[in-house]
Amino acid sequence: MLVHDELDEMNYGLNTTVRLFEMSDFRAPSLLSTWTGPTGAIDHNGFVRGNRYYMSNYTRGMTVLDISDTSDPKEIGFFDTFPISDNTSFNGAWGVYPYLPSGVVLISDISSGLYIIRDRTIQPAEGSTSFDAVNYLVEEGETATILVARNGGSEGDVSVKWEILTGSTDSDDLLPVVDAGSDITANAGATVSLLGSTAQSGSLTWGDGESQAQSIRIPVLTDTRGEPKESFFVRLHEPTGSLSLQSPSIAVVSIEASSGTDEESIGAVSKNAELTYAWAQLSGTAVSITQSDGLAAEFTAPDTASELSFRLTVTNDSGFEAYDSVAVNVVVPPPPPHVISPPTQSGGGGGCSLSNSSSNDSSLPILLLIAGLLMARRRHRVG
Repeated sequence: MLVHDELDEMNYGLNTTVRLFEMSDFRAPSLLSTWTGPTGAIDHNGFVRGNRYYMSNYTRGMTVLDISDTSDPKEIGFFDTFPISDNTSFNGAWGVYPYLPSGVVLISDISSGLYIIRDRTIQPAEGSTSFDAVNYLVEEGETATILVARNGGSEGDVSVKWEILTGSTDSDDLLPVVDAGSDITANAGATVSLLGSTAQSGSLTWGDGESQAQSIRIPVLTDTRGEPKESFFVRLHEPTGSLSLQSPSIAVVSIEASSGTDEESIGAVSKNAELTYAWAQLSGTAVSITQSDGLAAEFTAPDTASELSFRLTVTNDSGFEAYDSVAVNVVVPPPPPHVISPPTQSGGGGGCSLSNSSSNDSSLPILLLIAGLLMARRRHRVG
């Protein structure tokens, strides 16, 4: 939650101040961070769109904050509708509206009227994300494939969440979306876990330098009832990594009207439909999958480098299917470095050492010769 008081600048001499609170426990909110502006201009209404906070800021106009990191909000833009002053007074912008489908922002200024501005903060190096279309049309029994693009930049790791809003549909109309998980890199011979899930929401991620379009696949069921045209919605929200959210961020998926059928075998769907799961290998060196009839399965990676792919298929009790696939890259790790122990050296002092084996030791005759010379010299002195 973002909180700011339009009187604290005037009553306490503060600069523009916005506080961010964590509100998972309403009885014990905790302060996450505080953003302080460069002037004493009064803050007024603010609105969140994606990871941007658009705030009317009276004599400073409109201020835009990047709230991707709630512990460190940053100003990334402003538009001054009252350029003659930034003082603490009730002049200038007192309302903003950032939700038009075109992406432009409206600013209402007490002194000078209405401003319609283009939002340049949605073109960061990290890029922006949106659906590739506003409207999609499918028939019963088909799968709605909705594309989400990353445009205008590919710097850094980013993500965005999505969710289904049921609209005029119900549980008889849609299968859960299947997610086979992110692609995996595993060492040769290692145990690899395949972790699937089914949900009405999820997230899409792009790594640094990645900008490929990603898809959300939503299976639409066939039932026995005659039905008019129905619609549901898919919404993008909570972008991270300074990724901006562009229009269209809500897609409308319409299901064509159907006349229905009296044949129960074609697929009346139970309200408490049972789902079954099946993992299958699509490509690569053959492996044996254990627990292949659950959302979580395992296999042992081959001993050699290889590319494998697997599909998770979810089927309801009327035989309708939805699926997703995942790739596994098996690599052979480099061998550990071979450590060579240095030879044992004798201590200092220039001494010599005797070998345990005298057969190959050339130092023994020399020692005997020296000993003989010393004895002869001693006898000479005695004589």
